[in-house]
Amino acid sequence: MSDGYKGVLEARRKQEGKHESMSQLTKRTAAGPPARVSAAAPQGHVTLASWCRRIAPYLFLLPAIVLVGGWLLWPFARTAYLSSTEYDGLGEATFVSVDNYTRLMRDPVLIDSLTNTLFWVIGTLLLPVGIGLLIAVLTFDLTGGALYRLPFLIPYAISGTAVGVMWEFMLRSNGALNSVLQPLGLEELERSWLVRPPV
Repeated sequence: MSDGYKGVLEARRKQEGKHESMSQLTKRTAAGPPARVSAAAPQGHVTLASWCRRIAPYLFLLPAIVLVGGWLLWPFARTAYLSSTEYDGLGEATFVSVDNYTRLMRDPVLIDSLTNTLFWVIGTLLLPVGIGLLIAVLTFDLTGGALYRLPFLIPYAISGTAVGVMWEFMLRSNGALNSVLQPLGLEELERSWLVRPPV
């Protein structure tokens, strides 16, 4: 084999080596950068930073849990416990199991209380909302329909304290209601409305 031919073969081998190294480089580039060695702590070892990240949400929830527990859950649990005891608020509580609930179910005042509560719910929720919705639908396209809706909106616009003061002014012994009954000659209907109920 001549020297010239050997030189040509060696040049070809070098050229193929370059192509092969270029293809390997392309593959490595497509595969992405080499993986870095993680400097994280070994498995099972918790660092201070990771521990703080884990506990941070619970620290944010802690004030709400304390407030809910202190103002709602503890009084509820205490009331449930006291309801099964004989306790006058001063001495020592005596556990009586369900005797208080048995006496409650036999008390005739319970039915009156539940009836009054039912009337209260109907009078304060169902009637205003139902009648207000009906008035709103009927007066939607009427001119001046806002005047019909106004009496139903005023109670929601006025605070409960102001409403209480107005009712107290009307129903006290020398209040507005008794003052209206006197000129009408209905003195026998006068009463202390806030002390003696009408029924």
